[in-house]
Amino acid sequence: MESSLDVFISYRRSNGSQLASLIKNYLGIRNYRVFIDVVRLENGNFGHNLLNHLRQAKNFVLILTQGALDRCVGDNECNDWVHKEIVNAMQNRLNIIPIIDEKFTWPELLPADIRDLRTYNAIQWSHEFQKECIDAISMAIRGDLNAA
Repeated sequence: MESSLDVFISYRRSNGSQLASLIKNYLGIRNYRVFIDVVRLENGNFGHNLLNHLRQAKNFVLILTQGALDRCVGDNECNDWVHKEIVNAMQNRLNIIPIIDEKFTWPELLPADIRDLRTYNAIQWSHEFQKECIDAISMAIRGDLNAA
């Protein structure tokens, strides 16, 4: 399947929606085709539509705010949506770009299917240095690995 989206943004709605929207807007200004569920999700089966958009993306930006992965712990059936999105991004070999908010901490026991997430190069989000953070995200999207 040809990628029709540059970026799929995954976030925990309870406390990640503002940062997700901010990053979506910044990337949109830079002409990236970005999916975020509150803007581009069609009517119909939520799960099917969401995962279809994920599979159309080249890059998976994961917003890690406080407690973002807590519901993944013990989620052996992969029912949590953030968990499900991460697993699908890994299975579809998307370029995964974790964005770590200042209050985020890694849970002690991540499920085996997403445990490798800790080894991915992440971008530490800084409110004071938003432009630099967006520059780093843009470089990661383009694949400029040594520049970030």
